[in-house]
Amino acid sequence: GLVGEGSFQANNILSDMSVDGGSGEYLGGVVGKAGTNTVLTNCIMKGTIRASETNSVGGVSGYGGHLTNCYVSGNIEGKTWVGGLMGYLPGTDCSVKDCQVAATYGEGNVDILDYIMDDTPILRKSPLDVKGNTAVGGYFGYAELTGSNCSGKLVLDWVPENKAMISGTSSVGGFAGSCGLTGEIQNLSFESNVKVQGKERVGGFVGRLDGKHKKHDIYILINGPVVGDDGGQYIGGIVGYGSGLIENCVNNIPVTGTGTDAGGIAGQFSGKIRYCKNTAAITGVK
Repeated sequence: GLVGEGSFQANNILSDMSVDGGSGEYLGGVVGKAGTNTVLTNCIMKGTIRASETNSVGGVSGYGGHLTNCYVSGNIEGKTWVGGLMGYLPGTDCSVKDCQVAATYGEGNVDILDYIMDDTPILRKSPLDVKGNTAVGGYFGYAELTGSNCSGKLVLDWVPENKAMISGTSSVGGFAGSCGLTGEIQNLSFESNVKVQGKERVGGFVGRLDGKHKKHDIYILINGPVVGDDGGQYIGGIVGYGSGLIENCVNNIPVTGTGTDAGGIAGQFSGKIRYCKNTAAITGVK
């Protein structure tokens, strides 16, 4: 990306480039590994990242940083911990607020930077393809949510004529491929309208959830299909596989699993599920 590793502050950033990575870690459209004081505001990534042998890959940041009003579209490929926004969201010295994936600023052939600087910019839906092997998510490959490091409205959006997909082998989710909940989450809403597909532990919100029985102020709306590959297992409209607490969620789109354990809310889950609703069909072996 623009910066390999470091601590810095930047506003109004446009990253429109192709980035190729080899084996290793930390690759992002703006920064590979962000230091504890890295602050990125009003940033747009709309290029291509090809890094099938790299771990911790993200559209804006491979690892960490404080991100506000950042927007991502394009193609992002990595190996493990691959996210449309950030590859790995650590539990400390990191925050994400009001960011959107599968969206960008601008319209037609007008310079996108004009819209960043505009007081009333135009936000439009854009194609997205995030893929990897393990822990692949629309926003984060892996996210450790502590209660203060992720907030606001997060949206995965698309239009029918544009491809939008999150795909991987294991632990694949619209929000995060794998997620640990270690605190009470406040003021977070997530909406997904894209296709999520994988072999095992696949969910519209999170592929694998490791949580605690705590009250969370999270609101989840899934309007994009969740699909398990042939012989896959643990396919859920909200969570593929996990433990802890799921609440305040709605799944409106069919869940398809051709292996075992497919559910409108969860494929396999140990814990509590409350205030959740599934309105769609489920297909699977059991």
